[in-house]
Amino acid sequence: MRINARLDDAAQAQLEFLAQATGQSVSHVVRESVARYYAEIKARRQGPVNFLALVGKGRSGRSDIASNVKRELVVVIQGLVILFCGALEQQFRGRLAAWFNRAKG
Repeated sequence: MRINARLDDAAQAQLEFLAQATGQSVSHVVRESVARYYAEIKARRQGPVNFLALVGKGRSGRSDIASNVKRELVVVIQGLVILFCGALEQQFRGRLAAWFNRAKG
């Protein structure tokens, strides 16, 4: 596809700099820039923000998942909190026990 674009002086200077610095044509720099921008936007749209778009798409055997998604997410988050608290407790147990034993005297 052939395109025509109007650029202000700053954008033109940037485009010319990129072409000169990379040794590529202006067309190549524009194509590469569009490809990178596309990949960035596509990755952002596939992130956690669109997680809720997946709700109800699979077959779990349960019919109430889509209607109770907020409650189900709360349960998952609570489970993660418990998991991490347990991991932290194991990591600091020895240090805390030693501190309490010293405090007792």
